[in-house]
Amino acid sequence: MFWPMAENVSVHGKAAHYFAIPLAFILGLVFMSILFFSSNSGGDEQPNYVEMAERQDRKKKEAAQKDSP
Repeated sequence: MFWPMAENVSVHGKAAHYFAIPLAFILGLVFMSILFFSSNSGGDEQPNYVEMAERQDRKKKEAAQKDSP
């Protein structure tokens, strides 16, 4: 729309814009879709540190009971 007014922009500048704008749009869609699908997979959920600590304590107690006669 603004290219007729941009007489001082070279052919290389116009080609860069015609290439960069769709590329930026496509990359934005790709990265947002990756973020969407990764959030639905549950791979980036916050770990429950309390349960993890309790599980480690249980394993330590079980290992200590097995080692003691």
